Amino acid sequence: MQQVAGSHLTTTEAASYLGVSAETVRRWAADRRLRHVVTPTGRLRFAQTDLNAALATVEAEPRPDPRSAATAVVANVAAVPA
Repeated sequence: MQQVAGSHLTTTEAASYLGVSAETVRRWAADRRLRHVVTPTGRLRFAQTDLNAALATVEAEPRPDPRSAATAVVANVAAVPA
């Protein structure tokens, strides 16, 4: 197990840094989508460099155009016979 240095952030701090909820950070850590260390007391800690890497990955992913999803819903509703 890695030792936690002073540069690591708590779950709440990591959530604020990433702009997501603490529950999302916990879920990402459990799913191994976000690197972390566990303290001897069982608490999660996150290195800022790992958070930056996670942000870069998220920002690099293409985001769907919300208008295309709305257009698809409207098209499906219009296709349903009254």
